[in-house]
Amino acid sequence: MHEVEVKVRAGDTLLEPVLLALGAVAGRTVTQEDTYYQHPHRDFARSDEALRVRHSGDRFELTYKGPRSGGNVKSRVEFTHELDNDPAALLQALGFVPAAGVRKTRMSWQVGDVTVALDDVAGLGRFVEVEVVAKDPTGAAAQIESVLSSLGLNDRPRIVESYVELQLRA
Repeated sequence: MHEVEVKVRAGDTLLEPVLLALGAVAGRTVTQEDTYYQHPHRDFARSDEALRVRHSGDRFELTYKGPRSGGNVKSRVEFTHELDNDPAALLQALGFVPAAGVRKTRMSWQVGDVTVALDDVAGLGRFVEVEVVAKDPTGAAAQIESVLSSLGLNDRPRIVESYVELQLRA
């Protein structure tokens, strides 16, 4: 699958009324704790890849993210697997080392095939991620741009770094 997204700072903008006016469907508000792992023989920072374990409630997800492609939206191959328990011990037995962590509260909204995430990231502030996950990313950028425009966010500077990159830089 391909993850195609745009991330912008939310600032003090109140987006919930705009999302409701768009007919967006509200999802749950969840706290997500992400741990990023370093490969034992490959530098993920250099290869622009990521291996993440996400813990949210009683759920765990293991996600691999491939290198980003350029352009006005961020696109990358992504594989995610839901797990019954925390894979940390397995990953560490295989030589993977925890490298960084991110904690956020996320409220997700669905506008057709587009997911709008309102994120409050510990130590970084409020962000909006507009994302499409698809087998073929063709057309995803246009969907994202349309939603950004409807939200009045299309003129905001795009943030290409991940939350973990922003956190490491801060």
